[in-house]
Amino acid sequence: MAIIIIGTLLMIIFSYLHKKRNKKLEKMEYEKKIAELELQAIKAQINPHFIYNCLNSIQFLLYKKDYRETENYLDIFAKMIRKTLYYSEKTFMSIKDEVEYLTLYLDMEKLRVKDLFDYKIIISEQVDQNWTIPSLLIQPFVENAIKHGISGLKDRKGEIVISFDYTNVSLCITIEDNGIGISNRESLKKDNSFGVKLSHKRIETFKQLFNTNIFLEINTLSTYNKQGTQIKLYIKPYEK
Repeated sequence: MAIIIIGTLLMIIFSYLHKKRNKKLEKMEYEKKIAELELQAIKAQINPHFIYNCLNSIQFLLYKKDYRETENYLDIFAKMIRKTLYYSEKTFMSIKDEVEYLTLYLDMEKLRVKDLFDYKIIISEQVDQNWTIPSLLIQPFVENAIKHGISGLKDRKGEIVISFDYTNVSLCITIEDNGIGISNRESLKKDNSFGVKLSHKRIETFKQLFNTNIFLEINTLSTYNKQGTQIKLYIKPYEK
């Protein structure tokens, strides 16, 4: 009788634990699907936002009757649209593709503002360009550096430096500008850049969906007796 009672109790306990485990797995699967839908929704917002900004730039060039530059801009814009639509369907993209995409975007912006800034993209020897990172994650921060950092400069030419480095733990992507800077950290919370807000949401969604460790750090360069803002993204890279 004792053996039967113990056996019955064990069966009840194992059945309970099994059901509990299944419920936990179902909950995790449900949360994953929700995160996937959120990621798709964010991507769906990125494309119109990007296209809207580009069309504004084309309108500005046409207003100035700068038809040659408008033609050049439209040529780069067409390439950017193709790449934006292509990569927005991808969850990850290689560093090599990201650099090519950023180069196109920065060249397009230089046309728009008549070379009011220079840029450099630096890739460390420790970085494998075939590593993959979340797609279209960096461009909104570069856009923010141009539109809210260097666009209002009067006393100096703007400069944007994007660097990819490896810290033996994670990939470190730095976006640095010599613009007006950030007066205090509270202003970061009130940032009105739609693209950057979407990027914050994407980072949180990637963490939830892929257990991806992405850490965002925003610094004002006045701390280092310099002018401008520095964005650092720490990402665990993926091999292709």
